[in-house]
Amino acid sequence: MWDIAEGIKQHLFKSLRQKYHRASRAGQKRLLDELCLDLGMHRKHVIRLLRKRTPGRKQAGRKRGPKLKYADAPFQQGLRLVWREMERRASKLIKVDLPEWMPAIERHNGAFEESVRIRLLTISPAAIDRYLKPWKVKGIGGTKPGTLLKSQITIAGVCDVDRPGFMESDTVRHCGSTTEGRYAISLDMLDIKTDWVGLRCVCGRGSSGVIEQIKDIEKSLPFELLGFDCDGGSEFLNDHLLRYFTSKRLTNNLFSFTRSRPYMKNDNAHVEKKLEYAQAIPPV
Repeated sequence: MWDIAEGIKQHLFKSLRQKYHRASRAGQKRLLDELCLDLGMHRKHVIRLLRKRTPGRKQAGRKRGPKLKYADAPFQQGLRLVWREMERRASKLIKVDLPEWMPAIERHNGAFEESVRIRLLTISPAAIDRYLKPWKVKGIGGTKPGTLLKSQITIAGVCDVDRPGFMESDTVRHCGSTTEGRYAISLDMLDIKTDWVGLRCVCGRGSSGVIEQIKDIEKSLPFELLGFDCDGGSEFLNDHLLRYFTSKRLTNNLFSFTRSRPYMKNDNAHVEKKLEYAQAIPPV
């Protein structure tokens, strides 16, 4: 057994590494046997030292693991096409709705290859998110109201109403992949008890335009507005809307202005479900 310095050992393995990689399987076995016997090292440790990648030398073989099922270009192009045609919706909705949308997508864009179509219909939501991640724009969001204003608007409790007039509201931005400049938003108000819906379009996210359209929907209601529940967007949580609903509460003690919890989409479940249903209608 040799007791050699670390520097000499590294130089020895560096000189033998090329010989080891070029040798046949039997030659590699003989070299390993000799090194283990002479140096007194464990066989696995000797193998690791000999397999270290040298500068300028490409690692032999491919990455370990199963062959990538969705990595080819035709499938990824098809997946991005489906995502765009289905209005960039969430992966779970793509998975559920794609069988209905597929005939219309192929009618407008040409038929997919059979292997691509089968994989599009069987891919999981997690894989959809993984392969669309480089194409999704990050950081699109609106201005959030301050904590002081949030403290003045209570969080909605259990949504159990026995009369019409308590409404949930939400907005959809029509801004593409950027929030720069002015763009239109859709304002949606839904009555929890009757599913009555009021829809308006607003140019920009300014509080004056949103309040104007809320008042316009309120005038068209076949019942009295008794409650307004919204998410935490700045188009709702602002001083102007708070003052307007505070004045309504002075004339009607039953009126309530509430908000959903941050990042809890299901708190606004009724109007969210209505928006998802509208987006899920396939084209003709």
